[in-house]
Amino acid sequence: HSLNDSNYISELRTALVNEGMEDEGRTVKKTLKLKNSFKETDFYQRGLLYVNERIKNRYEYVSSFADLGVSLKNYHYSRPTGGSISEAILDSGLGAEQIIEADQRDVPLKQLPLHIIRKAVARNPFFTFSSLKQYFPHLRSIRQFIEADEYLGGLSITFQGEELYALSNKTCLDAVTGLLNQIASELRKNITEYRGTDVFKPRLIGRNSSRHTPYAVTLVQNV
Repeated sequence: HSLNDSNYISELRTALVNEGMEDEGRTVKKTLKLKNSFKETDFYQRGLLYVNERIKNRYEYVSSFADLGVSLKNYHYSRPTGGSISEAILDSGLGAEQIIEADQRDVPLKQLPLHIIRKAVARNPFFTFSSLKQYFPHLRSIRQFIEADEYLGGLSITFQGEELYALSNKTCLDAVTGLLNQIASELRKNITEYRGTDVFKPRLIGRNSSRHTPYAVTLVQNV
């Protein structure tokens, strides 16, 4: 239930934040002052740092999930069963691993009904076409996003449970919803406002720098 119900996870997290048991993800800045003895060294006075320039990330190099670091190829979805694994072992005489392996089915996303995938995509605000176009500028349509091998079309879902060859629309919708939630989570980890270039320029470390005088270092940490 927890793995496949995104609303349940969201409500649970909100409750934990309200109770003070989980942090909201605030940013904390801390300034660490440099010692005077360090600022008097040759390294600080005359040393150079080679820093590459950064530019606004337009994602023009992105034309697939892989280009944004998404490693997911197969999403596992467990369907509720009427019996337990222990009961199945007693009835069949097989081991637990054999029962689990026999009780699953891999389904390419392309084999699921298109209207169900479209509905799951429409329910997730991260996958509006305007949002997708921002990170995948070469994308031409939602249909391409669903069907192309570079995007959803190259993924599959492993269903586990009962009636694997008569999947209901609700089961398919829940599974695709879970898949999209996981993809969105991976994408968010790799989305950056800026990206570094291959151009490196020298900068003086210490007070003789014409750009700035770094008497302190500021650390930014998400908590």
